[in-house]
Amino acid sequence: MAGVKQNNGPRGRSYTLEDGTKLKSVTTILKVIDKPALMNWAANTEREACVEAARVVYERLGGNVISDVSFEAALLTELTTVKSHRRQAESAAAIGTLVHARIEWELRGKMGKKSKLEPRIPEQQIDRKTREVTEHPAHVAYRAYQAWAKEAQLKPLAIEQKVWSLKYKYAGTMDVYGECYGARTLLDWKTGKSIYDEAKLQNAAYRHAWVEMEQAEAPITGLIVKLPKMPDDPGFETKVITWDEQEKLMVAFRAAKYLSDWIEANYKAWKEKQDA
Repeated sequence: MAGVKQNNGPRGRSYTLEDGTKLKSVTTILKVIDKPALMNWAANTEREACVEAARVVYERLGGNVISDVSFEAALLTELTTVKSHRRQAESAAAIGTLVHARIEWELRGKMGKKSKLEPRIPEQQIDRKTREVTEHPAHVAYRAYQAWAKEAQLKPLAIEQKVWSLKYKYAGTMDVYGECYGARTLLDWKTGKSIYDEAKLQNAAYRHAWVEMEQAEAPITGLIVKLPKMPDDPGFETKVITWDEQEKLMVAFRAAKYLSDWIEANYKAWKEKQDA
């Protein structure tokens, strides 16, 4: 398993097995699923950024009149070349990565494999505008994880393990497989606002691969643990995915993969025509 290589490209992620077999990643496959809530969030944050930039430019003018073209240029300069929703998405991803790294470090320690490179999570952050000191979002999520792990009595058996299915031609990296609440469970950590439906498909795909690789015997439980990033959030949230749901979830995941493969094939055909 150590020889499996992860590849990151402009059109998504894939994995190459030791024998050269290349498999599309689960997360890349699931990108074909429409996410209207995320589109609305992106639009709202971009609108908020435009309003804020317009206010800043207006205040800088101090009542002076300038042309429409000059105002537009000043506004674009204030917005900068990076879109607001992209900056926020990158920030959210960085928080999730930090929390994942800390959890992985601790769980590897429980298995006697703790690294000397300890990921440290900042406890506080300072707002650039108001200078207000608040708890760092990553620390909020980490505290929630600690509370959940104590309740679940988590015993890790495998961490950040690459998994793949030769039957359905996909691969990925699961977060944790272990015992919690007294049952063998494959877990996924999420630090978003909600547990979205595609997270259940991701978990099902990992569970199928883990069983296909003969690393576990069916049935095994799936569990998604959402860790909050805001201090006023009620705490961790869990979603149990029973084995009874597995077959239907895999049908949906395979449909997503079929669509993903179809889109990829059409893109390659178009690209070949453009390059001809």
